Amino acid sequence: MNIEIVTLLLTALNILIIPFLLWYLNSRTTKQIEELKIKNNLKIQTYKKLFDIFNSILAKDNSANWNPKNRIDLVTDLLKYAPDEIVNKFALFWNEAKKGDMEKVNLSALYEKILLLIREDLGHKNSKIDRKTVTELLLSK
Repeated sequence: MNIEIVTLLLTALNILIIPFLLWYLNSRTTKQIEELKIKNNLKIQTYKKLFDIFNSILAKDNSANWNPKNRIDLVTDLLKYAPDEIVNKFALFWNEAKKGDMEKVNLSALYEKILLLIREDLGHKNSKIDRKTVTELLLSK
């Protein structure tokens, strides 16, 4: 008789616990997926800011809104969302850029490297695109 009661209790517990456990795991996973989507969207927005600045400098477009506040916002976002390699490449760019006129800074090699690092960060880890391909795409008329 004791075995029947224990079996009945275990069955009842399984009927109650398993659905709750599945619900809990599903809600937790859903929350994590939503957080990753938000973080990825913020990362993409940060990279867009970075490329807006690089593109305006490379195209010698002086209409870009490149001011200290925008630079600080970009740096803050890079520190929050970008991997170290990208932050370090931006630091190299900034160290060159602050020495003088932004139009005199050669961004080509740095731009290509950052573009490839961003592609990798956004999921293209096994990409066959190299710096030569990027250069050809950027310089073609």
